[in-house]
Amino acid sequence: ALQQAGYMAQRRRMSHTTGWGKDFASRVKDNRISGAAAENIAEGRFDLEKLFDIWVHSPGHRRNMLDPRFTRFGLAYVRDGGDSKLRYWSLVLGK
Repeated sequence: ALQQAGYMAQRRRMSHTTGWGKDFASRVKDNRISGAAAENIAEGRFDLEKLFDIWVHSPGHRRNMLDPRFTRFGLAYVRDGGDSKLRYWSLVLGK
């Protein structure tokens, strides 16, 4: 999660794919996560409470967070270097 949040902050854009061609599946495999996995990402000037409010009211993000297959998670944000209030968030869910 921290790797992806850092990548997005560095590039100043939200994406599940890194600039060096690593998609979510590749990143999960490289980090030794096997089986089902999912990722929620966000960009904005909001705190953790607002972030989860946004995700809970988004069907796809909510589905990821409530999927009973996921027993582990990583959550991170990295601030934008030019705007300290702008955060890039990543939530990675797995088994």
